[in-house]
Amino acid sequence: MNKSASLVSAAIVTFFIIGCNGTKPDNAAKTHEEKEHEKHDENETRTLSISLESQKTMGMRLVNAEKRHMEETLDVTGEVSRDTDKTYHVFPQSAGTLAVINVRYGNIVNKGEILAVLKNAETSKMENVVSEYSGIVSAVNLSQGQWVDNITSPLTISDMRTVYANFDVYEKDAGKVFAGQKIKATNVAYPGTTFDGKSIFVSLRVDDETRTIKIRAEINNENYMLKHGMFLSASIVISEGTYLSVPATAVQHWG
Repeated sequence: MNKSASLVSAAIVTFFIIGCNGTKPDNAAKTHEEKEHEKHDENETRTLSISLESQKTMGMRLVNAEKRHMEETLDVTGEVSRDTDKTYHVFPQSAGTLAVINVRYGNIVNKGEILAVLKNAETSKMENVVSEYSGIVSAVNLSQGQWVDNITSPLTISDMRTVYANFDVYEKDAGKVFAGQKIKATNVAYPGTTFDGKSIFVSLRVDDETRTIKIRAEINNENYMLKHGMFLSASIVISEGTYLSVPATAVQHWG
């Protein structure tokens, strides 16, 4: 090794020793202090003050965070089914002539209500034709003065306190639905009214054209407001629980 190379090597070693063992420059120490100060600032509680006048203008109010029942829902559309398994035929106890018919098509009747009066062909006595079911008169098959026997049904009653409805669910959401889930349905004819129900069957096939599956549900219709064929908008409750929460409008984002 020549003399020039030895001097260069010695200079590198000397620089390395000074860099490792020497004191840090003042600007390095200052940077460290600044970082500590910034870290301290980040941990401080920051307070935002808003005047009472501004609070009133903004509509601000104070509420407590509290546990609330919350639901995750899936929105679907469908319609009230036109079929029912709760249709009952009314039969008189004797043969005779219908002297009086007290109800018309579409009337709501209760169990035990007198629907018609029959003149017995044998005794000429008047006999009441009484409804054994509650529901809506869905058929009037005979008129006053006509002959009827005890195997002929002059009236039909449909119990529509519960109706069936069919809803469409997109294929991508098929894994979220199953029988027994709660359903909340609405109809444009009754703003603000919700009809509660539950799913009772999930179709086994996907429609080739719409790529949807059918969900069949029972819907509470105790006030007889829903009619066959009515369109419905509904929410299927796919999960629910009680969680600590605040109003969504209370959450603000900065940065």
